[in-house]
Amino acid sequence: MSTWRSDEESEPQAIGASLDRVAARLGAGSARGLGALYDRWEDIVGAAAAAHAQPGALRRGRLVVEVDHPAWATSLAHLEATLLRRAAQVAGPGVVEAVDWRVRPR
Repeated sequence: MSTWRSDEESEPQAIGASLDRVAARLGAGSARGLGALYDRWEDIVGAAAAAHAQPGALRRGRLVVEVDHPAWATSLAHLEATLLRRAAQVAGPGVVEAVDWRVRPR
């Protein structure tokens, strides 16, 4: 049984470049920016909010933030502009362009 491989995959690729291609296909910018967004979430929203809100999916610049109570969704929605500015500082410009809130009790 043969395995199909594109010309792009015929030579070894650096893992960073491969991850960047996957992140770009998901509309998430670079892998480094995406990693920074998740790794430094507490720096973006603050310790109190990070205890109740976690980044979920990121697709085409739209970040889904999962919160454990509707009150946190409301509070953080009022700070969306600040969150977007801090996300740009941490992950790079254009990685997060909009935020959706999802309540998911823990």
